[in-house]
Amino acid sequence: MALPTNTQDHIWRAALSEFFSTLIFVFAASGSAIVVKNLSVDEPTATLAVVIANAFALSAAVSFGTKISSGHVNPAVTFAGFVGGELTWLRCIIFWLAQLLGSVIACLLLKFISGGQRIPDFERSSGIEVGNAVMLDIGRTFAFVSGVHRIYSSSSRNISKTMAFLIGLVVGANYLWVRLFFDGVCMNPAALFGPSLVGWSWENHRVYWDLAFDLSLSTLLGDNVYNFGELLAHPIVSNYIKIFGAPIF
Repeated sequence: MALPTNTQDHIWRAALSEFFSTLIFVFAASGSAIVVKNLSVDEPTATLAVVIANAFALSAAVSFGTKISSGHVNPAVTFAGFVGGELTWLRCIIFWLAQLLGSVIACLLLKFISGGQRIPDFERSSGIEVGNAVMLDIGRTFAFVSGVHRIYSSSSRNISKTMAFLIGLVVGANYLWVRLFFDGVCMNPAALFGPSLVGWSWENHRVYWDLAFDLSLSTLLGDNVYNFGELLAHPIVSNYIKIFGAPIF
C-alpha cells in the first residue's frame, strides 16, 4: 500500500495545500456544529446533520488538495504515509504544522463570523472512562486509516472526485456509530486542536491527542492489516489456501 505523495511538487506548495484543505474541512465541520447547537432539533437529527456535514466537508477538502499534497487533511493519514515510507520525516512534520494552523485559522474565522460564539469541541461522555475512550479512539482511527488505505490504493495514485467522496463516507460512517452511542468523536487531531486552542479547552486531549500511542498504534494496525489483506489476496497465497479447503476472496 502506498499513500500518494506527489513528491515532485515543492514541499511548501504541498504544505499550503494541506493548510487550505484542513481549513475547508474544519470550517465546514465546526460550523455545522455551531448551527446545530443553535437549532431546536432532537439529538438524533442534530447528530445526523453534523455527520453529513463532516462527510461532505472532508470530500471537498480532499478533492481540493489531491493534486498537490494528496489531500491528507488528517495528521493520522500523514503519519500513515510516513510509516509506509511515502513521506520523509520533514514533510510529515511540515504537513502536521500546516494542518494544525489551518484548523486554528478556521476556528478563528468561525468565532469572528458567529459573533464570538464558542466553537464546540469534543467532549467525552460522562459514562465513558478515559481508558475506554482511548481504546475507542484507537479503534475508530484504525478503521478510518484502513479504509483510506484501501481507497488510496484503489485509485492508483490518482485520487478522483469519486475517491474523495468515498473517503468522506468512511469518515461519516465512523462518526455516526461512535457519536450515537459514546459522543466525543474525533479521529482527526487537527480538527480537535483548533477548537481547543481558540476556546482554550484541553480537558480531553489525553484521549484524542496522544501521538505516541493513539495515532501510532492505530496507524500501524491499519497499515499492517491492509498489507496482510493484500498478501492474502495474492494469487499464489490464495491458491495455496484453496488447496487446503479454505477458499478466500
